[in-house]
Amino acid sequence: MAHTGAHIILVDDDIAIREMLSEYFGNKGVRLSVFESGNAAFDAISKGELSEQLDTVDLLITDLSMPGMNGIELIHRFNRVAPEIPSILITAHGTIDSAIEATKAGVYNYIIKPFKLADLEITVDRAVSYRRLKSQNQALQLEVTKASGVGGIIGKSRPMQELFALVNRVSKASANVFISGESGTGKEMVAKFIHESGDRKNKPFVAINCTAIPANLLESELFGHVKGSFTGAVSDKIGLFEEANGGTLFLDEIGDLDLSLQAKLLRVIQERKIKPV
Repeated sequence: MAHTGAHIILVDDDIAIREMLSEYFGNKGVRLSVFESGNAAFDAISKGELSEQLDTVDLLITDLSMPGMNGIELIHRFNRVAPEIPSILITAHGTIDSAIEATKAGVYNYIIKPFKLADLEITVDRAVSYRRLKSQNQALQLEVTKASGVGGIIGKSRPMQELFALVNRVSKASANVFISGESGTGKEMVAKFIHESGDRKNKPFVAINCTAIPANLLESELFGHVKGSFTGAVSDKIGLFEEANGGTLFLDEIGDLDLSLQAKLLRVIQERKIKPV
């Protein structure tokens, strides 16, 4: 047995099978939780002594035909409680129908009695390897998520974790968000992070550097204009506020705007209404 120390739940109404497998795998260094019925096993799993130990369980082995809850039903219920743990179904009455049912239930393997203990051991080893690899992958994915956040921001330090937590809160709200920081510190990345973390992620994200556009053109760029409103306005044009409707508009370097335009922006932000030029 490659995986000494594995924890297996064994369910079978046949005492001879229970004793045989308990002795065989017990001598291999395996920890077994043994039950004589599906009902007893599920009670222990859902609310009994195993309910707080499921993270230590590597495999469920159950007989198919048992009084009360049969093996298929037990696996279905078990999968709702611990879908990450594989199961092996053993039966003395193998049929095509039961094999199909087992496949639909998501069993790792389906074994017909009588079986060789060495063959069962190989299957158990593979199932435990599958369980542990899956668990490692889930743990790695969680670490990657914690480290990278969303929107390409990477960080594990306490300030970055505080930032992730703050973004998680504000992304659920509809309030305006003010992001401050020195040039080059990633204000736009944080804005994208907020956008991608909330319900607006499938809507437009529009960013504009307010100092990169001449003041006389910026008002039209932000609010749009109607045809003929000024020289060169040959057609109607929607502004960035309207373009970002339902999504996010990121106004970079807003503090360097002309004061008169800041006042117009303040009114738009407060009233959430725009008037084209």
